[in-house]
This record gives sequence, structure tokens and C-alpha cells, in this order.
Amino acid sequence: MKHEIGSTYFYDNFISEDEQEIIREWALRNEKHLIPGPKGPNRSRELFEKIPENLSILRDIKTRIIESENLHEIATDSVRGDYLSIQRNHAVVPPHMDITIQPGNGVWYYMRRYNIFISLPEIGGLPIYAGETLNITERSMLKVDAGLVIHGTTQIVGELPRIMLSYGFSIYQNNLK
Repeated sequence: MKHEIGSTYFYDNFISEDEQEIIREWALRNEKHLIPGPKGPNRSRELFEKIPENLSILRDIKTRIIESENLHEIATDSVRGDYLSIQRNHAVVPPHMDITIQPGNGVWYYMRRYNIFISLPEIGGLPIYAGETLNITERSMLKVDAGLVIHGTTQIVGELPRIMLSYGFSIYQNNLK
């Protein structure tokens, strides 16, 4: 079910509990293949395609996003791709906005990400979007217009990691839905 939150929206229970468990186990098994983030400690991520263990459910989820959001005509795959992110104690994503893309033909695209929360820490790790902290839950999917809105996260506290799937799309600039 889709819910407005701040200046965006999320779907609760976008993935099932079974899917969540499969993805959580896969993510933790493959954490060693993630690249540490350059902007702070205890942050790592990697593109799905660069993780040696393939997980077909990730493609199924992307198809579900495209169908749910009707992205067929307004979006292309992002040049930055789809990735797995694991963040641990003390990690934080500083406020930032992703770069707008101009492919060279005079058409402008902006980055949109759909973030699916597989695991949340005991405290923190919540998205900050347009200056507002958003209270989301595991298994939810949040729409982030990353190339239009400043976003980040609250600091993680505790031993449980924040595990997230992030699917990226380049959205034609005239389609600001």
C-alpha cells in the first residue's frame, strides 16, 4: 500500500517476509564483496552485477517497481545502476543531492532511486528527505528523487546493520511525477 510521507511516498510491505529473509542472508554472505564508502566509516555498497553470487529475486523486484510506478515511458536505467548497501554502527549518509544527467542530445534526466529497506538498526539509519526525518519500516520501499531533493540519513547506533537495496532510474526532466 502506498503512503505519503513528507514530500515523497513509500510502499509498506513492498517485499514479503520470505523475500526479506532471502535478501538479508544473501547480503550478509556477500558483504565481503562490497566496497567501503568514501564518505565515512562503516558504509559499503556495490552494484548487484559486481556481486559474484547472483540473486534472481533482485530482477523480479525491479520489474515490480517498474510496474508499480509505471516507469515504462518516463525512465531509463540509471548510469549509476542498482546496488546493495550495508551500513553499520556510527555510519551516516551526509545530506547531498545527486547530479543531474545530460546525455548530450539536449535532453535532461534526473536520478530517482527506489530504496527498499531489508534491515534497520536498533537506532537511526532513517532517511532524511528535504530536511525531514522519515520513519520507515523494514520491507518498505521509499521513492527518492535523488537528483532533485537533498537527502541523507540519521546516524546508525547499534549492532544491527542497515541493509538496503537501491534501484536507480534516470527520469526525463519533464516527468516530475
